[in-house]
Amino acid sequence: MNRINFFLNSHDDYIAINGIRILANPLHDDPKVISGESGAIGLGLVASIFQNEIYKEIINKLEINGDSRLLVISTEGNTDPENYRKLVYGENSSTKL
Repeated sequence: MNRINFFLNSHDDYIAINGIRILANPLHDDPKVISGESGAIGLGLVASIFQNEIYKEIINKLEINGDSRLLVISTEGNTDPENYRKLVYGENSSTKL
């Protein structure tokens, strides 16, 4: 049987914003995902855990390694197009979605 770990956390808004930006700018042939803050927070948190040395203990406790599979569920789409555009493209962006 596979081991399942659960992790709960509270965090600052910049973690969710990072998730929004990652989803909006996929790598290679991955599809673009337009997501709101609560939908993108999971991916933003995963990215932060792997990008910041201070979270190494979390990776170790959850036993995350190169063979791990992480499930991140997005629960919200883009509910505020103007704010989404500002978060992804910058405060002065006139990019149409």
